[in-house]
Amino acid sequence: SAEGVPEEVVCEANVPQIYSMLLDCMNDYTTDSRGDVGAWVREAAMTSLMELTLLLGRSQPELIRASDCERVMCCVAQQASEKIDRVRTQAGHVLLTLLHFDSPPLPHVPHREELEQIFPRSDVATMNWNAPSQAFPRITRLLGLAAFRYHVLLGLAMSAGGLTEST
Repeated sequence: SAEGVPEEVVCEANVPQIYSMLLDCMNDYTTDSRGDVGAWVREAAMTSLMELTLLLGRSQPELIRASDCERVMCCVAQQASEKIDRVRTQAGHVLLTLLHFDSPPLPHVPHREELEQIFPRSDVATMNWNAPSQAFPRITRLLGLAAFRYHVLLGLAMSAGGLTEST
């Protein structure tokens, strides 16, 4: 347990605010002449959400609220529905890292059993998120899971402007 003031350490007093701020970043779809510059923000937020969640999972899992864990998993699944290959690849990595973390398993992962069937641990090393033909058939299976439906649909809708062969 970290000692110090909330401005300087991750602690019970600020974990909800940290999650809230990072999850807000997952909705940055800013574009300019360089394209989807919000993707950089979303990528940084995904990495930070993963690191924060793994840190808490190892040391203070009781600080991970069910609502935060669900939002993290759902927002990452939304990014795994992305048309931008590097964003989708990173989201897939984050999703599977959080799902299969076992030191100890993260609390409150929604639909854990179904996710483990869709994304078995044995496929983690070989799953090619960069290939839409591999990623989209699996990610669309999340539409059958109530907690994920809205976010996956949103991700697919946001991607509709950049269709690939498999979408």
